[in-house]
Amino acid sequence: QQLIQDAWQNAAFEGISMDCLGLASIQATQSGLIEVNGEKIPALRGNRLSDGQPLTIYPGEVPARLPGQAFWQQQGFQFENFRPQVM
Repeated sequence: QQLIQDAWQNAAFEGISMDCLGLASIQATQSGLIEVNGEKIPALRGNRLSDGQPLTIYPGEVPARLPGQAFWQQQGFQFENFRPQVM
């Protein structure tokens, strides 16, 4: 909160309610391209969290539009957990 004290005070003066939250992130994968049947496709590479084994996966397509509610109910999302990379 001390890092943004000036902005915080300005917002408070204007009657704007604010909250401050510290966030951190880690990098667990690297993006790249792999070749499948002569075609290059995007992939994520990392080490599986459960056993440390290297894993390369295709992350999937990003839809052009936000899918409807039925998509989210029927889609069986199952995400791999990756081990943080060594720094």
